[in-house]
Amino acid sequence: MVGVELEVGEEIEIEFTPPYSGEPIRVVSTVRNREGYRYGCEFMPEVQGTDQVGARLRQALQGFAEQKSP
Repeated sequence: MVGVELEVGEEIEIEFTPPYSGEPIRVVSTVRNREGYRYGCEFMPEVQGTDQVGARLRQALQGFAEQKSP
């Protein structure tokens, strides 16, 4: 949820800190859908010219999934 007006198709940067991680991740994203101020975005890590951002995102999500598993 964002307090700004974005258009579907607009390219934006999103920065967030995944759970159990002290390092924020910044990734280029494309707005794919919108309902009011709620947006669905597609992460585009290849836009940065390196897969390091995508690898960090996958690693953070993997770690989060492992934390939630019994």
